[in-house]
Amino acid sequence: MLLEKAWAKLHGTYIRSEAGMPYFAASHLLGVPSQVYYHKEIETEEKKKKFFKDVQTFDKRDYMMMGSSQGKNEFVAENGIV
Repeated sequence: MLLEKAWAKLHGTYIRSEAGMPYFAASHLLGVPSQVYYHKEIETEEKKKKFFKDVQTFDKRDYMMMGSSQGKNEFVAENGIV
């Protein structure tokens, strides 16, 4: 949340930063290299396995991981999780 607030402050308002990607803010505010994965691109079983292996590796290395949604055509479960 703090990173999001800092990014909005940098741009003058949250509205100007809405629908942005968290990796973009992290790389600019923290100076860290970033990588993005798009859900729609992880289609095959091979890509799913590689993605899961990458997440496990990143977790072991204590990398910062973030998630976001684009706010359109999303499935919302009964419990409210998007």
